[in-house]
Amino acid sequence: YDILKSGGLIISEYSPNVEPNSKMFLERNRIVSGISIGILVIEAMDRSGTSVTARLATQQGRKVFVLPHEIEDIHGKGTNKLIRKGATLITSTQEIIEEFEFLSFKEINDNFGQEYGDFVLRKTADCISGCLSEGQKVYKLVADEFLILDVASDEAKDADKLYDKVREAIDRFIETNEFKVMYTVSGGIVPFAALKGNQCSEALKLTDFALNEAKKLGRNRCYIFNGETYRKFLRKREIIQELREAVINGFQGFTAFYQPVFAEDKKVPYGAEALMRFTSEKFGMISPAEFIPILEETGLIIPAGRWMMKEAMGKCSEIRKILSGFRMSINISQVQASKSDVIQDISAEMKRTGLPLEAVIVELTESDLLEQNINEKHFLTELKRMGISLALDDFGTGYSNFHYLSELKPEIIKIDRSFTAKAVADEQEYYLQNQFCTMIHNLDMKICIEGIESAQEWLKIRKLCPEFTQGYFWGKPCGYEEFVRKFVQEK
Repeated sequence: YDILKSGGLIISEYSPNVEPNSKMFLERNRIVSGISIGILVIEAMDRSGTSVTARLATQQGRKVFVLPHEIEDIHGKGTNKLIRKGATLITSTQEIIEEFEFLSFKEINDNFGQEYGDFVLRKTADCISGCLSEGQKVYKLVADEFLILDVASDEAKDADKLYDKVREAIDRFIETNEFKVMYTVSGGIVPFAALKGNQCSEALKLTDFALNEAKKLGRNRCYIFNGETYRKFLRKREIIQELREAVINGFQGFTAFYQPVFAEDKKVPYGAEALMRFTSEKFGMISPAEFIPILEETGLIIPAGRWMMKEAMGKCSEIRKILSGFRMSINISQVQASKSDVIQDISAEMKRTGLPLEAVIVELTESDLLEQNINEKHFLTELKRMGISLALDDFGTGYSNFHYLSELKPEIIKIDRSFTAKAVADEQEYYLQNQFCTMIHNLDMKICIEGIESAQEWLKIRKLCPEFTQGYFWGKPCGYEEFVRKFVQEK
């Protein structure tokens, strides 16, 4: 009770039907003498069946965590054995949890052997221990991950300073060791106030998240837990699950939208760009800027892109029965081009729908071309060989490389809305866009200017003589039935 009252740390092994007494307490205390994780006691039940230790903790207003069996003290002195049945960690109400991971340890083991790797790990543990002050405890989790529990402070800035001390200590060890091995440390910091539950699993989950965020920032970085970022992470995880289920269940929630593309002043659309949309059961319609990168990251863009291709080509075939020269622009991602046989997919759909080669335009973004691999080069070569038109989308928004223009010889260069908005608002920007358009025309390529939203913008942009225009002024993306009604039947 005195330990709890003073804000001390107790870890108790669950042993039912054992009466609590001072002798048992002292025996267990002697057994773990020197272990850095605090005092171990046998947890006992009172006559009501309630844990005496847990009840005392509740009376003192402290949190109770259940520790998983994997946690051990920093030097691995048999702690796993003592808490293998699960334990209760009772902490004070103010604390900071910090998790570290050391990168390149696999390389150390591979190059110097596991024994030397263990030596480096022990030295690393010593570096951490040497940085700790009163009220701070360190635990080894798994492999090269450590967790520090700070019951003396609830200030994230103090944990950040501790991270700097640990990193400096490790840098000194690396230098003393004559740079035989080089490795970095990433740290994730979670204030106690961020924990909603009373389970240690919750604490480990949040510290893992913070640690992963630190690694995203680069090596030798520390990240302080942010609730808003974590909520976005959870949202993304839910969206991933919904996207997976949608792909499995016949692409439920996916919809193909179409935005008209007009040629010069003609009232009938020259074609359309097919745009993927997704509606979540929980979140409603999700922006393509959010869910398409997730599809690409998970690889789900391959089956989803195949479905989109089938939808768009099928609808193009229907529209061409009315507008014989109608063309459909289909976006292909870098993931599709590099990790699937997208050429085979295109060929199969064209054969199924009976579309001629000129009916389809493949759109690639400029940024996708920066990461060309063998498969993507094959895709571009085959596209050219087959005679399928290529459009470079968002040209100029990334690292513009004019070599793409001569090597790929795209039929169409699409200029992004961001440039259009600048050109109509600023004379210098307009001059630059005019020069760019002149150059593209001199290369015998066509221009599609995107993002025209008003008649006033069109009056200025039309002087650049683009072959094609696209934007809200002409029509917003919409479903197939609405598109046919507005831009096919009525026209």
